[in-house]
Order: sequence, then structure tokens, then C-alpha cells
Amino acid sequence: MQVKNYKEAKKYLSKALQGNPGLYNACRCLAATHRILGEYELAVGVLKKAHKQNPTDDILLLELASAYTKLNHVSKAVTCLEKALRLDPSLQFGLFNVPELEPILQIILEKKSHIVSTNTNN
Repeated sequence: MQVKNYKEAKKYLSKALQGNPGLYNACRCLAATHRILGEYELAVGVLKKAHKQNPTDDILLLELASAYTKLNHVSKAVTCLEKALRLDPSLQFGLFNVPELEPILQIILEKKSHIVSTNTNN
């Protein structure tokens, strides 16, 4: 799809959300459009609103972690990814195929490893 089409989609999705901010799927589509266009701050804003509507959406948390990673907000990305993994631990097995989230997953796994080794040393 061409950038022009994404800009057009962004315009229509934004307009739809102005009239009805509770359109959860429109929020996710708008956030994806922002991410594709490199507008990561805008994507984060939309994803945070969508997260308030559905705090148990693990995939949305992955999208939020990805956007935070693009902004180099590592601690926020870690927090989102940890929440997603608490909701669905099996997600960690697919994350090694998501290049921008691999370093974030490594941080989490190292943190867990450190906690386990600290607990076994006591």
C-alpha cells in the first residue's frame, strides 16, 4: 500500500474516532497506520487509549511495546511486554521473530534469570 493510502486511512479513522472514541478496532487500525508512517508518538497515544478500553489485550500490549521500542523508551517497552507475557506466557516463543522486541524480551528473560538465581542462592 502506498503512503498516500495510509494518510487517507488515517484521516478517515481519526474522523470516525472523533464521533465515537469507543471504537476499539478503529483505535488499533489508527495506531497501526501511525506506526507504518513512522509516527510512533501518535501511535503510543492511540494505543494507550485503546488499552484503557481493553487492558487484557495482549497483542495490543505487544504493539505498544513495539512503539515504545521505536521511541527508545526501553523501560516502558519492558513494562508493556511483561504485562503481555503475564496475560499469555506463550507469547515469548513467537517474539524471537519480532526483531524490535527481541532485545526487550532478552531484558525480561535476564531479569527473570537474575531473580531465580538470587532466590536459589538464599
